[in-house]
Amino acid sequence: LSVSTSVNFGDTLLLSTEKGRILKLKIDEGKIPVAKRTAMGEQLIKIEGDKVIKATKPKAGSSQ
Repeated sequence: LSVSTSVNFGDTLLLSTEKGRILKLKIDEGKIPVAKRTAMGEQLIKIEGDKVIKATKPKAGSSQ
């Protein structure tokens, strides 16, 4: 299963595993387990080994 979604710093993600566990992941700047960055500057976040999600850092000056 591969999930790709845009997240912002401060967001909390609730992830459901195949075994029914719920993982709570807080996106804090400077504390993200970044696996690598894409050419576009997107961060690929690694969770529990081979599960990877994509986080897009918000552009400076953009308002939510």
